[in-house]
Amino acid sequence: MKQTRILAIGGILAAMAIVLKVFSFTTLDYRFTFYDIPLMVAGIAFGPVVGGITGFVTDWIYATTHGWPIGLFTISSILWGLLPGLLMIMIKEVNVKVIILIVLITSISAFAMNTLALYQLSGSGVFALMPARAITMVIKWPIEVILLSHIYQRVMIPFKIKRV
Repeated sequence: MKQTRILAIGGILAAMAIVLKVFSFTTLDYRFTFYDIPLMVAGIAFGPVVGGITGFVTDWIYATTHGWPIGLFTISSILWGLLPGLLMIMIKEVNVKVIILIVLITSISAFAMNTLALYQLSGSGVFALMPARAITMVIKWPIEVILLSHIYQRVMIPFKIKRV
């Protein structure tokens, strides 16, 4: 019963991430989206394995409908679910400071992986877009922290969604 619940909630979070990824502001080498929030929730709620699998499934389903997947972007999606789960193993108590730490570490890691993937695709031209991408990342930080805090306080605690 518990495994079925984890699978169902993980599938719902992956579906939410795919929808948020589809409805994003996207150009050839720039994307503004909040698809990472359901992936971080999966990692926080169910640990690094379920979070990483949710990120993998999200990227591969999105890639099969919108073009061939590129390995480093898939790794970036996996990081969005994996790193919050790993951090939650090390830090037992959840509060706003922990959520800020999770958002900062995960977004900087995914930013670095996406930069490497974009460098593979377009060469050194990716560095021209780095300031805009960095500003976008910084703008998203408070929004993601507020949303994750509310999701944790108003959904995960009342519905007893706990890590495995």
